[in-house]
Amino acid sequence: MAFFVYWAIMMYTELRNQFRSKLKRVYLFLCLCGNTERLKGELEQQAIEDKSDILYERYAKAIIVFERLYKSGRLVLNDNLIERIEHYCDEDVFLGEIGILSREKQELIRVKARMHSREQRFKQFHKNVEKSFMTQEPKKELET
Repeated sequence: MAFFVYWAIMMYTELRNQFRSKLKRVYLFLCLCGNTERLKGELEQQAIEDKSDILYERYAKAIIVFERLYKSGRLVLNDNLIERIEHYCDEDVFLGEIGILSREKQELIRVKARMHSREQRFKQFHKNVEKSFMTQEPKKELET
């Protein structure tokens, strides 16, 4: 029963979309009661959704490329790489990079990014210092 209700709703939506794109005048009088402003708004919304679908397909293809790189072994994951990916995929950082966030929020993100990179450099320096102390041979005392 639920399937038929879902199917009916989807068919109604598809028929409206077809009428809207092919027979605008019929759609205007049957579904919108002659409201031309609402028709303009729906047409604009449909154009935005169509463009968004195309862009989403491009985005999905880009993600598939990264998956192929990983599966082929050309992209080797490690802790450092995962941290960098997590940083760049952070919602605020991502929205700032594509220009959606306000300038103040972008500046705050830049400061956070600088602090993050300093922290990473400090961790790396600390690891290098520990390695050098571990690999250093003990000094021999001079015998007198």
